[in-house]
Amino acid sequence: MNKNNKVYSFFDFLAKFGLGGMLFFIPISNALIDSFFGFFLLGFIGKKAIDHDFSFLKQWVNVALFLFFLFMSASLLNSGNYISTSLIALFLKWGKYILIFLLMQDVISGRKDIFIFSAVLLFSATIASISGITQFFWGMEFLRGREIQIMKGGVRAITSGLSHCNSFGGYLLIPLFLVLSLFLFGKSSGLRKCLLLFLILIFGFCVFHTYSRGAWIGVLAGLLTLTLITRKRVMILVVCAFLGIILLYPRLREIFFSMFIAGGDSLRFEYWRIACAMFNESPILGKGLGLFMPYVSDHYPGMLVAYTHNCYLQILAESGLFSFMAFLSFLFMVLYKAVKRYLSGRSVILLGVVCGLFSFSVHSFLDVYLYYLPLATLFWIWAGLAYVMASSKIPEARQEIK
Repeated sequence: MNKNNKVYSFFDFLAKFGLGGMLFFIPISNALIDSFFGFFLLGFIGKKAIDHDFSFLKQWVNVALFLFFLFMSASLLNSGNYISTSLIALFLKWGKYILIFLLMQDVISGRKDIFIFSAVLLFSATIASISGITQFFWGMEFLRGREIQIMKGGVRAITSGLSHCNSFGGYLLIPLFLVLSLFLFGKSSGLRKCLLLFLILIFGFCVFHTYSRGAWIGVLAGLLTLTLITRKRVMILVVCAFLGIILLYPRLREIFFSMFIAGGDSLRFEYWRIACAMFNESPILGKGLGLFMPYVSDHYPGMLVAYTHNCYLQILAESGLFSFMAFLSFLFMVLYKAVKRYLSGRSVILLGVVCGLFSFSVHSFLDVYLYYLPLATLFWIWAGLAYVMASSKIPEARQEIK
């Protein structure tokens, strides 16, 4: 191996080390996510300084992302006195997340990478779930020392190392569907099958005890997607079992149906109304990137300043219709290509990645996880993994655990 190859291998390892660190620390530390992103980016820059190969960017999905970024940039014309806030949102948030997706297309180079990063996510999710279970029984988790969250009516909801129970529920959607797909449709047997079942049980326990209705709806959406894609009768039983747990367990049933009771979600619906008003005032460019909270503060004095509790409405309100359409086009391209590849290759891991990504996207209709560093990082990494697995870059489609 010549000197250039050794240097290239070092930077390739550095990029993968950074990616693995980002995945591992998602439920643990925002600061470490940012630190490992630095390794991820530095490794990529080093590789490109040597091979100068940017051919991976020549994909239609990247055109959709470019248009998304372009239309978000145009929304800065409406930012006014809050231009600095919009610039931070454009480059240090959305720009960074888009960069993660682009770099994933270069860093993931084969089946081994897919196995390793899937294992890192599952290992981290296992630690986070065990931490959540200790929080449920003893009132405090061990990753960040967070106390259990007391919700309306005295409900004790687990958060693990994340800031909110809804966030923990959203996080678990990704690993849950990965292990569920491997358990139901993979070729694992014996000890591995028992391990997968154990992971399903602890992830499922935590999802239910986050009491996150958005997460439950995300699980249902993912299960229905899994049913439609695989067309396996066993999935009907899984869907019925999931609904049965919610409907038969009084506390879960009460919390789930509270969203349909007058006043049950009044604050969320009020934020949605405000987002729609922002969009109506400026449907093409939006009111300015990152400006939903300043808008609430300026126009609704005394109201609690928060995000919209809906990623898609927030994109519409802040950056307008064209940004929204570009983002939906990107998401559709990723999911369509991934499903098409699964149907031709039957990769069980890809099936889990697709269903997890879709369930997360549905959950994002009820919250703003694309604006929350840990979960936004997970979304863009997982979208990148889905797209890479669905592309011709991975020559063998049957990435199954045997």
